[in-house]
Amino acid sequence: MLALNLLEESGTGTGSIWIPVVILGWFLVMTFVGWLVSRRNTTAAIPPQNINASDPDLPPSEFDNH
Repeated sequence: MLALNLLEESGTGTGSIWIPVVILGWFLVMTFVGWLVSRRNTTAAIPPQNINASDPDLPPSEFDNH
């Protein structure tokens, strides 16, 4: 409510600048948070898969037929 009162009490020329500023600020915050999350080492949480080519349950590969 305080933000709405400030926007209403300010002039029409200066009040409209806050909307793009808030949107840009939200975008920058979300970009920064996404960057921080993407910096984590996510490959350490995924164990390497041990794939054995002689496993009969695996579908045939395109390289199996020479």
